[in-house]
Amino acid sequence: MFKLKDYIFMPEDAGNFFRKLFLSVKNSTRRDKVGGAFFFIIALGLFYFANFTLEGIFFWLFFFVLVFWNLDSRISIGAALVGLVIIPILLALANRNILPVGEAWAEQVAVWVYFFLVIGVVKQIIEFKIENRKSKK
Repeated sequence: MFKLKDYIFMPEDAGNFFRKLFLSVKNSTRRDKVGGAFFFIIALGLFYFANFTLEGIFFWLFFFVLVFWNLDSRISIGAALVGLVIIPILLALANRNILPVGEAWAEQVAVWVYFFLVIGVVKQIIEFKIENRKSKK
């Protein structure tokens, strides 16, 4: 089973970064290794053959990771809510001339929020369909 805490590096692990990385790969299941290799290949393909931007690759991989490892859709919706909190902060900083590019950043974050919301809703639809199939059996 995928556990996020097995893959998080804490500040105290900074000295043991490579050791922790090696142990994470060593302790991962075959499904994790195959999935990681598959997503790496997909990312390279999207970058080199489809001319996707790094932003586009990130969101597609984020969606596929949510589906492949059956992660909760609340992760994506939570990221969208964080983005919605950041937007007014950026706009306030831009209005006070503290951050001159604040409006441009706010627009970009708004686009990211939209992507996260779409990914979250699609993942919730998938979860709903799976739950319906299980309840019918």
